[in-house]
Amino acid sequence: MNDKKLNFTVINLLTTAQLFHEQLDELEYTPYFRHSLKKATKNVEKELTKTLDHHIAHLWKVNEKTMQEIQLNIEIILKELANMDPIKINDISNYINQNKSI
Repeated sequence: MNDKKLNFTVINLLTTAQLFHEQLDELEYTPYFRHSLKKATKNVEKELTKTLDHHIAHLWKVNEKTMQEIQLNIEIILKELANMDPIKINDISNYINQNKSI
C-alpha cells in the first residue's frame, strides 16, 4: 500500500470509528441503545488510535491544520450521509463515479 492510500485509510478509519461512537449517542434513551455496544465501540476507537499512533503523529506533523480540516470535513460528510435517505446516497455515489478523474 502506498503512502497516499495508507493516509487515506488511516484518516477514514479513525473518522468512521469516531462517527460510529457518536451516532450511538443518538440511540440513547431508545430501546436500541446498548451500553455494551457503546463500550465496545469506544474500545475499538482506542485500539485503533494506539495501533495507528505512530502514523497519526506523522500525519499531524506534516501539516496539522490541513489534517484537522480533512478530518472535520470527512466527519461532516459522514454525518450528512448517516442522516440521508438511502436513495439519495445512491444518487451521490453515482454522481461521484461519473465525475471522478481517472
